[in-house]
Amino acid sequence: FDTIKLDMQFIRQYEKNKTSGIIISNLVKMAMNLGIETVVEGVETETQVEFLKEIGCTKLQGFYYCKPIPLDDVKKRYEDGIQIGFENPAETDYYTSIGKVNLYDISLAVNEEQELQNYFNTLPMAILELDEEDFVITRCNQSYRNYLRDHLLVTDESSRAVVSEMMKTFARPFLKKAQQCARDGKQVLMDDKIPGNLISHLLLRRIAVNPVTHKTALVLIVLGLTEERLSDNLTYAHVAQALSADYIDLYYVDLDNDHYIEYYPDPQSEDMAVEKRGKDFFGTARRDALKFLYEEDRERFVSNFTKENVVRSIQESGAFTTTYRLDKPEGPVYVHMKAIHIGSAGNHIIIGVSNVDAQMKQQETLERLQEENIAYSRMTALAGDYLFFYTVDPETGNYYEYSAAKKAESLGAAKEGDDFFIDTIIRGDKVIYPEDKEMFHENFNRQIVMEKVKNNEIYSLTYRLLIDGEPKYVNLRAAMVTEKGAEKLIFGLNDVDDQVKRDQEYAHNLSAARNRANIDSQTGVKNEQAFEDMKEQLDHLIKTQSAPPFSVAFIDEDLSEKDGVSDEERIALIRQGCMVICKIYRHSPVYRLGETKFAVISRGDDYEQIDALMEKLEASNREEQNKDTPLSAKMAKYQGEDSIDALIGKVKS
Repeated sequence: FDTIKLDMQFIRQYEKNKTSGIIISNLVKMAMNLGIETVVEGVETETQVEFLKEIGCTKLQGFYYCKPIPLDDVKKRYEDGIQIGFENPAETDYYTSIGKVNLYDISLAVNEEQELQNYFNTLPMAILELDEEDFVITRCNQSYRNYLRDHLLVTDESSRAVVSEMMKTFARPFLKKAQQCARDGKQVLMDDKIPGNLISHLLLRRIAVNPVTHKTALVLIVLGLTEERLSDNLTYAHVAQALSADYIDLYYVDLDNDHYIEYYPDPQSEDMAVEKRGKDFFGTARRDALKFLYEEDRERFVSNFTKENVVRSIQESGAFTTTYRLDKPEGPVYVHMKAIHIGSAGNHIIIGVSNVDAQMKQQETLERLQEENIAYSRMTALAGDYLFFYTVDPETGNYYEYSAAKKAESLGAAKEGDDFFIDTIIRGDKVIYPEDKEMFHENFNRQIVMEKVKNNEIYSLTYRLLIDGEPKYVNLRAAMVTEKGAEKLIFGLNDVDDQVKRDQEYAHNLSAARNRANIDSQTGVKNEQAFEDMKEQLDHLIKTQSAPPFSVAFIDEDLSEKDGVSDEERIALIRQGCMVICKIYRHSPVYRLGETKFAVISRGDDYEQIDALMEKLEASNREEQNKDTPLSAKMAKYQGEDSIDALIGKVKS
């Protein structure tokens, strides 16, 4: 069966004999337990309607709503706007859930740990509906009406209230809890201050959410009333008077027996709820410290946090305080504990633990900045002409400048920021010398830097900046260091313009001197030393498997028939033969290895035509002007030999 209909005789007996109400209640409850909905027919009075709603009867039928009428009359009522309405199918489950709540069933309030006082004959219960704008009591039992009238001074329990206006009244803490229950669906137990110096103990439970209007239905049960006192009913307002705000843990401790209550504070609703009770507070706290405190702080906390030390400190200075770190997955978190006496009666203290991580780390940062500014100032004085230093968080890119030279002001360098790598590239586009921008972009990014420094190596990049409108060489260096257990990147930008230019001048002069030393004075071609240098270069290319195609030719000028000529004439003949070689191998370097011996190393175009060039050399011997300086040659092409000497061996053989 989907539905059970109760005959009208049951409800007619209700007002004559109240015992029938018990029968109806239990019939409805039985059907509800079976998952079957109920319909009661013959409903004619408001009293009957209220009773059936309170016990969870899901559908009512009777003259109270409308007598049976023809279909035409039903249509006319709709045309005239006096219809009794109909149920939106999309809202059926929602209203069924609300309808099934029996406002006389206190099983919703069962909580073995809850101490109930000032019981009502029936616990005051009500159904609330709320959204972001409105708060409405849609149903309630008689006990709740009495509660509204006697304690909240409300006579119209069905009136609609505006949420924004309620937030301005003493109802704000209750409304915040109701909104919390509506959001997360978790049962809420709370203590609510009401007029008359009373604490109202309430239970809130979410019933359903309307899929059309998005209103949430809650059941509210008043578990009891007590006079306001500082015990289990401690409120956030009392704690706020004794301790500062932002507590993550609050404990109320009886020093006579070390029993304690742990509270969960909610600063927004100015309310507190009992989290748990326990014994041996100080022993429990020290045992928990070994589990939850940062390892470096455990021993100090355990030795310091004793009942004797806490009591003595409160007696001497009015409070006991200590700061330590909790061991969290994201890293150690600083917290601050403060304990003071509370209340005029009894030997009680309140202990609050607040999160001071941001403040402590900011203080650590300031102290570190001061220390490092001194260190970097000293290092700058000794290490060179540094424009600035930065420390950078390798994970986030967050950075801070420690020291900067006056000439760095024109570079627009920031004192601090969120991403050193991105900011440096953006600023670099404005101040890096245009010819060096592409090289800088290719060699500077987070990945390249981290890859270099992860093995304790130094990242280094030299380029030019426009300083005061002139290109100046600078060197950017980075290294990884460890500061107080955390890794940091240290960046320094050094003005190396004078050094680079001195090095360039030295290299230029060295190259010029080397070129002069490698030139044969009689012929003007490269000498034997230059040939040895070239062999070394080719050997390196061969070993790294990057040697291009090339050939080596050895050419001998035959002057055997010119033994009787003078030295001047002999030199002239050697120059003449050398000119022939240079003219034929015009794209290849020519080396003089002995008085009449020459070598040619050919690559590129000359290598592609080497066979034709060798034939041309042979043909030159037949030309009239070259008959006095006949040339003979041998040549070999590089074909994967393991050294240049191996190739030369082939030429000679």
